[in-house]
Amino acid sequence: MRLHSLVIVAIILLLTITFTKPSFASINGFSTSKYHSVSTSVDDDGNAVIKQADHLQICCSWSIKLSDGILKYSIYAQEKEGRQAVINAIKEWDTKIEGLQLIKEEQNPSVSDIRIMFGELDNDRTRNRYYDFKNNVDEGLTLIPSAGWTQFTFDNQGFIDSTKIIISEDVFDQDFSEYIIEQIAKHELGHALGLGHSNNEGSLMANLVIEDETATISECEIDGVYTANSWKLKDSKQNPEHPQRMFAVC
Repeated sequence: MRLHSLVIVAIILLLTITFTKPSFASINGFSTSKYHSVSTSVDDDGNAVIKQADHLQICCSWSIKLSDGILKYSIYAQEKEGRQAVINAIKEWDTKIEGLQLIKEEQNPSVSDIRIMFGELDNDRTRNRYYDFKNNVDEGLTLIPSAGWTQFTFDNQGFIDSTKIIISEDVFDQDFSEYIIEQIAKHELGHALGLGHSNNEGSLMANLVIEDETATISECEIDGVYTANSWKLKDSKQNPEHPQRMFAVC
């Protein structure tokens, strides 16, 4: 562990979506409770055991902006530790997804495809109750109800046109390590690449991101990005297509 206490960071996907056509408003209206994918195993007595399979939500696909395989990003961060943590997260996603390049926007950061910044997560943005970063559940556990927020802007066909990620600036007030900030950034970047949440609490895209347990971008999450953006990353088509699946079984 990198901290003296176990830190569980709950990262909640809260979408503030700008649509040019309201008919696409239901594109993100999914919940893990809708899915009933099951797997079967056998217990010691040879009886079939049916359980719900782990799965990852597929949110949406990038627009024609991904046609060259490049998404440009910008980072707004005063603190060196925060900037480096975000850079590390970007580099890991960049190396994991073949056919995708994440490149820093040098000329005009304000028009980059993915904007990442540190700021206040207030009630107006998160539609959540005010959270207390000092809410200690017990002596060894600190619960963070919301540490990151991803906003999508869609084009008139319902494809992702740009994203904005805000990581709570309170991570600095609470002296979170660069390692934890990197986990938060990787989780939110997963959303920006088209992923929803996983029902597997041990995965990076789960609501609860646990230090030293959910830091790795798994094969399931990699496959999820390919599925979300299959028109480009799998099929090399010129025109965007919406994902054919709303979740991937992991």
